[in-house]
Amino acid sequence: MDSPPAQTGSSAQLRGNPFSRWLVRTGIYYGWTMTLVAFVCGLWSIGFIFYTYGIFREPIRHDLGWNVSTLTAAYAGYTILMAIWGPAAARLTERYGSRQIVLAGTFILPVAMVGISFARTEFQFFIAFSVLASLGTAFLGMIPNYAALNQWFTANKAQSFSWASAGISSAGMTLVPFTQYLLNHYGWREAYRINAALLVITVLPLVLLTFYDRPSDLGVPEETPPPADPDAEPDRLMEFREIAFDKRFILSVLSLSLASACWSVILQSFVSDLSTRDTGYRWTQGDAATLYTCMAVLCAIGKPIFGALGDRMERRRAIIFAVSMQVAGFVLITVTRWATLVPFSFLGVPVDLLLVSGVLLYGLGVGGTLPLFSALHADQFGRLSFPRVSGLATPFNVAIISVMYLVTGAMYDRYLSYLPQGWLMLAAYAVSIGAILILLIRVKRPRNPRRTFETPLERAEPV
Repeated sequence: MDSPPAQTGSSAQLRGNPFSRWLVRTGIYYGWTMTLVAFVCGLWSIGFIFYTYGIFREPIRHDLGWNVSTLTAAYAGYTILMAIWGPAAARLTERYGSRQIVLAGTFILPVAMVGISFARTEFQFFIAFSVLASLGTAFLGMIPNYAALNQWFTANKAQSFSWASAGISSAGMTLVPFTQYLLNHYGWREAYRINAALLVITVLPLVLLTFYDRPSDLGVPEETPPPADPDAEPDRLMEFREIAFDKRFILSVLSLSLASACWSVILQSFVSDLSTRDTGYRWTQGDAATLYTCMAVLCAIGKPIFGALGDRMERRRAIIFAVSMQVAGFVLITVTRWATLVPFSFLGVPVDLLLVSGVLLYGLGVGGTLPLFSALHADQFGRLSFPRVSGLATPFNVAIISVMYLVTGAMYDRYLSYLPQGWLMLAAYAVSIGAILILLIRVKRPRNPRRTFETPLERAEPV
């Protein structure tokens, strides 16, 4: 990790509250405090909803007498509305700043969770979960937080994004067992209310005391001085239409969306695949769940590893490396349908070298991909346009993931096996790697992605 410049200054130079000024004087670059805030926001926003909804479904269904399709439709509505709120969150971040949007999310998401706990009808549940929770997740999630981190970091940008997104994966290791305990002892309604209270207690003080949109708001210098390059293109605010038709955006979002769709489908079907195989060894539900937990831990570990790698090599090459690891891991996991290599027991689960290697490669590769793409977008489009790029990428990403879910679900119903969808995943991965290769070979990146805050919005026209 590169050493940041000295950030301490006189009391007259520093702004903010006494606590934030004390953090500055500790000598640790303040951007890492912002990374911690983003970590906690990701834990409670995307992480809580994504990882705990599966354990809430059965208690809600039995209590209210609903069928599975109702709860599945509610989650589908949540996902679709997340795609709609993405561009809106980007616009509002530009207008009001990241801090104000995150603060709004800190209030909206707990209100949604409490609303879910009081729901008695399908309509009430849809409003609280699909509408309000998706809005709170968009405001508290990665778009405003990444926009702020993009202002704080230059040399360690990918590492910062990676540590921030690790909060999402950490929810599977922390909030899931805690929520399961609450479900067992207090019921699903109290579980939502207690988590809502904890969200406010943990996030609200952090945001109020430590969140600053950029270094100048606190009176500290940037992480590293911008390099002197008179030929660097000035940062400017691009229109949504201009971004949507930019070939850098098209190729990178195509690659990201296909890779995201693959790992979403594979992770969701991992336990079912291992426990229902018609060829090779068939694991029990519990043993397959243990392996899935190990993969989730590896996803969290992979984020800081690839974050450090992405700051030390060309971002697109790091992305190709991460996605290729996913492909290699998936192939090894699939091969275990027909072959084993050095069988042994791991955590009481019967495995072999092929399966362990596949889980290791796939988990690490999945963990590192999303932060690298975010860092690439920050490089390619600059600080001013980055929130719009992140917001516009969300509906494209959600659309491709949704189509992949529908197609693979229909394939399973047709063949009663997860093997055919594996060939589709490999084809999608091939297109994902091909798109980023085209971006690497044929599309030039800006000479200088490190922009100052004072650069003009538009390049001056020659006289």
